[in-house]
Amino acid sequence: MMLKARPAAGSPVAGLPRAAFRAWVLAMPSGGWGPRAPGVAAVVAFTLFAGCSSGGAAGHDAGAGAAGGEGGTGGVTANGGTGGAVDSTGSFIGKWTFASGSFQPQCTPSVPSFGLTGFATHITQIDGTHISSDWTGGDPTAQLMCNTTCTVNGDVATAEAGQTCQFIEMVGLGGSSPAWYAVVVPVTGLTLTVSGDSLSVALTGGASSTALFTCLPTASGTATRAADGGGLGNPSVDGGAGG
Repeated sequence: MMLKARPAAGSPVAGLPRAAFRAWVLAMPSGGWGPRAPGVAAVVAFTLFAGCSSGGAAGHDAGAGAAGGEGGTGGVTANGGTGGAVDSTGSFIGKWTFASGSFQPQCTPSVPSFGLTGFATHITQIDGTHISSDWTGGDPTAQLMCNTTCTVNGDVATAEAGQTCQFIEMVGLGGSSPAWYAVVVPVTGLTLTVSGDSLSVALTGGASSTALFTCLPTASGTATRAADGGGLGNPSVDGGAGG
């Protein structure tokens, strides 16, 4: 702390230069101010008191250091994005060919059944849980056409309601020359079960009638996946990286 003393106006030493006043003060007896300068003690004491500032108001004492700024609040760590839903359709996707199976029209009057061997089935993805199954095939006397949407649950896909298939057969009735007859069949049940590159198919049709036939068809068979029509597996989408 620095102490400053100045002669007050009207004191016996008021006219002294600062250096001379300082020498005068230092020459004073250590026991007190003495009789040389009445009133100087009060003046000097006041000056000394006034010159001592507390805190940093007068700037002599070092002001308290500025408080260090508090660190900003840490950013909230972003959670990773929710993992995408597993795509369960991949094992069905591809081109399939029936290795065995048959279609039974079960009509009245009777209509012959026919085999499915060699019939093609092309399955494509609609979204992560739905597929489109397109059956086409035939021979010189019979054809089958089904284009159905199925919901996938694991290794099994089932047809949605309100869909149809159509089969066409060349039939000779009552000794007449054979002719093509088409029957639209409401699909009451269609199940596709996949296991690797093997696909089992089971179809049940509802009652359908034409001017000549009443039918209640069924079909079943096994198809194999073409070498270039491999499935997509069961990919899943990882959650987004955390922020």
